[in-house]
Amino acid sequence: MVAGILDLCDGFQMPLNPRRAVVIFFAVKVIVGMTFRRSTILSLTFAFGLVFGCADDASDIVQKGCDKNSDCAGGLCIEGLPGGLCTANCSAQSDCPDGTACTDTEANGGVCLFTCSTTEQCVEAVGTGYVCDTETNLSNGEDVAVCIDE
Repeated sequence: MVAGILDLCDGFQMPLNPRRAVVIFFAVKVIVGMTFRRSTILSLTFAFGLVFGCADDASDIVQKGCDKNSDCAGGLCIEGLPGGLCTANCSAQSDCPDGTACTDTEANGGVCLFTCSTTEQCVEAVGTGYVCDTETNLSNGEDVAVCIDE
């Protein structure tokens, strides 16, 4: 049962924002009232938190179209890339959602970028102006193919 609920978050590193957890806890407490035991309320809070508190998938974190960091779910807008690219900073692969790699870029340090095998995948994922090229994977130091500007 718990494994099935955890699968809803697709293994992303931080499925539940701590502030959101507090809000969900008190919302569940108000909804179910004080007639349930504390352990029941905590269990319901955990379940609601996993279902409604999951982090965004890779296409929400890494996407084209931003002017400033606050435009991006991952908190980072690389304005120098075509159309601006939303992403997130990283220092290891576990910091990035599935379908992306933590890459070492000279200008921005470690950032999550879509992995690819063809330029067509990059055009589909983030639009024109991007190609499938290699960057250094911060997790293992090896080259990884990612969508980056031409």
